[in-house]
Amino acid sequence: MKKSYILGANKSQWENESVDQSLMPSCFIASRLANYITKTSFGDIPIEVVESAKVNIMDSISCMIGGLFTPNGKIVTEALLQEGDNLESSILGLERKTYALQASLINSILANALDYDDYYPLSHPNATIVPPGLAVSEAYKINGKAFLTAVVVANEVYLRIMRSLLPSKKQQEEIFGFGAHQTFGAAIVSGKLINLNEKQMAYAIGIAGANAPISSCAKTVWGDTPTMVKNNYGLASYVGVLASKLAKYGFTGPLDIFEGKTGFWKMSGSDQFKPEEITRDLGINYLIKEIQFKPYPCCRWLHSSLDAILKLKRKYNFEIGDIEKIEVKTHSLTTVYPFTNSKPKTLEEAIFSFKYLAAVVISGIPLGQKWYDKETLNNLKILALAEKVEILEDEEVNSCYPDKLLSKVSIYISNGKCLSTRVDYPKGTVENPIKKYDIEKKFKQLTQEVFTDEKVKQILAVIWKLEQLDDINKLTSLFHPTRVSQL
Repeated sequence: MKKSYILGANKSQWENESVDQSLMPSCFIASRLANYITKTSFGDIPIEVVESAKVNIMDSISCMIGGLFTPNGKIVTEALLQEGDNLESSILGLERKTYALQASLINSILANALDYDDYYPLSHPNATIVPPGLAVSEAYKINGKAFLTAVVVANEVYLRIMRSLLPSKKQQEEIFGFGAHQTFGAAIVSGKLINLNEKQMAYAIGIAGANAPISSCAKTVWGDTPTMVKNNYGLASYVGVLASKLAKYGFTGPLDIFEGKTGFWKMSGSDQFKPEEITRDLGINYLIKEIQFKPYPCCRWLHSSLDAILKLKRKYNFEIGDIEKIEVKTHSLTTVYPFTNSKPKTLEEAIFSFKYLAAVVISGIPLGQKWYDKETLNNLKILALAEKVEILEDEEVNSCYPDKLLSKVSIYISNGKCLSTRVDYPKGTVENPIKKYDIEKKFKQLTQEVFTDEKVKQILAVIWKLEQLDDINKLTSLFHPTRVSQL
């Protein structure tokens, strides 16, 4: 029978569940989670969940390599790569290695650089799970089953933590950020891989929470100058891996990191806490199967609108020159700067600029880095079309957010027609899924500057059979570039 790690369990129940008694009698949330994390093995995970983990890993790796070609990708690899002995973990797509901590930081930044990485309301979970998971697995020569198990467990626990402390919609307008809570994903995946015991894992969770980056999106994304800091995933991963290593050697952290009026929810800037979410159906219902994948390299909040625009374009085949106005009805957080910026100057501005992105999509610019190169950013026809986009707040859309990213789009044509549609679920959700083939296609698209077609086929084949690997190095060794790239 599967165990349910119910938050309301009392001491006697947890004694029967073999929780480390040195963590009792309070049985803090962190220790309950540590029990699940340390006790779960590969054999406990359903086959379809393992397959979901492989898709997440494939998608995350492709985003890391795609991120190499972004301005911030080039900066962090140049600034942070170290030389020296005992270099243990790869920067995927480069002929370079560094320490596992540093690789976790760099690869997590790369994974989110194009904003092409996976999404779960409201987070990008595997940007701080797969990169540190690979770095630590490579350094410790971990096998494929252990790596997959750690990825699944980290997703299941992290996503529940995140759901428990989401701020209200009003609070999100002032204090909001992903990196703060995503550091738990890095701590869990790393702690599981280096085989922390139950007490050490509970402390690692506490250390990670106490040292997490602040919730800074109100400045790094919604501020007047969107920056390369973005969601602060690099530091979140670094802190998480560091927390697990410190705990391994006896460093302690607050076991009550989640509890009370001074708990992590308050530290991270939330105005509410739902502790029952943290262990709801843990080990029974797998949230990793609900993670969404992006068909466009930009903020997920804009995808329904882009889907709607393309839907209208395919159906009516209108000429771009005939467009008089594009009206988009969306939720309140996307009706302000930088989403309303029609003339972005940098990639960091452009991935949130809905007016610009709408023009790029209608103009048929190829997916990927091409959306954000200087030629496209300075294209006068695209910039003129962006000025025709109007973004409006809609109460129905507001009521659905963030669980449902509904969008309503109307395109007004010069012949007097108004072409309208709505998209309730963007492509890549459970309700409107992306197929495995689409993820493979995305992988090829993002890595074509680095790998030959034959090398891509080889990498994908290994990922689909990860559980058969006796050492993750047999995967990471495949990521040396086989093309002369621009790097």
